[in-house]
Amino acid sequence: MNQKTLPTIDDTPTKPKAKQKPPAEVPASEGYIPRNIDLRMTRPQAKIMKDKLRALQDAGEKTADGRHVTNRSQALRWIIENLIDNN
Repeated sequence: MNQKTLPTIDDTPTKPKAKQKPPAEVPASEGYIPRNIDLRMTRPQAKIMKDKLRALQDAGEKTADGRHVTNRSQALRWIIENLIDNN
C-alpha cells in the first residue's frame, strides 16, 4: 500500500499518522468524570430554569454545602443533589 505524503513548507516529506483505535468504553464510575458543564439551553429550558431558580430562592433553599441558591449553577446543583437523595 502506497501512502501519500502531506504537503510541507520546507520540502521535508511527512506521512499521515497511523489510525488509532478508539479507547475502550469505560463506565463513568471507573473513568474520568468531568466536574464542569458548559450548556446552552433552548428558550423553554431557560424559562424552566429561571422559574425553578425563582422558586428555590423564594423557598430559601440551600445546597448541601449550606449555600443559598442564588444562580442557575446552584439551582442545577440543588436539583442534582435532590435527585441523588430521592434515588
